[in-house]
Amino acid sequence: MLGPPLLIRDLPVGVLVVEFPEGEASRQDAVPLLTSVAHQAALALWSTRMCVERAQRFAVQEERNRIARDIHDTVSQCLFGTVYTLESCLRLIPEDQAVLRERLEAVLRASTKTLRDIRGLIFDMWVGGLTTAEFVAELKSYVQDLGPPEGLEVDISVQGDLTELTPFTRKHLFRIAQEALANVVRHAHARRATVHLAADSQVVQLTVQDDGVGFDLREAGMGIQGMRERALAVGGTLALHSVPGGGTRVEVRVPRLACVSSPPFGS
Repeated sequence: MLGPPLLIRDLPVGVLVVEFPEGEASRQDAVPLLTSVAHQAALALWSTRMCVERAQRFAVQEERNRIARDIHDTVSQCLFGTVYTLESCLRLIPEDQAVLRERLEAVLRASTKTLRDIRGLIFDMWVGGLTTAEFVAELKSYVQDLGPPEGLEVDISVQGDLTELTPFTRKHLFRIAQEALANVVRHAHARRATVHLAADSQVVQLTVQDDGVGFDLREAGMGIQGMRERALAVGGTLALHSVPGGGTRVEVRVPRLACVSSPPFGS
């Protein structure tokens, strides 16, 4: 009996077991032929496995996209209508109806937050990547949903073609930019913030900077940790620069090769 291993790039994927007729010793001159057969069998096995995994990923992607579309067309649209109606009702209520106005405003805030959360879930489920125009438009819409303080100017720019990056990379970079902008709106007391995403042949770099009050890096919270984890997930690094009174700069650098290779499936 002979058992040449099935190898792909020196990694074992199985064993080819060959039994000779009873009473006949193993023939050493058959080893080269069996090794060649084992190599071909390993290639066939590996190709089959890759095809199955690719089909599974495609099926999961299609189902996630279908659910995202369904949520967008039903729950999201219903919530949008609710928010729009509440805003209209508040404009019609006389100023002396303070209690009624207060309760409706509370419902409006809760509905608006839920709508924002639903949109975030849809975005996370949607597997397709953002184009350059969509990246800018979605970030601007997100800032408006946050209710930026009066006088804050946000400038968003993209240099390079985002469609050359994997959807996995684009989504994580977008989420990092979202979190950084949320910190600017909520905590920075800034007059100006800039978001710049640049992709060249060597590296992809995302920079979010503001001229706000800054903070002590030792007090960084879960949001900063989440951004670091997202940067690591796409094979990059995150650097944070901030001092009290001196503004804040978030820099994410991802090697180009990490952006165009196939990432692990997941989000």
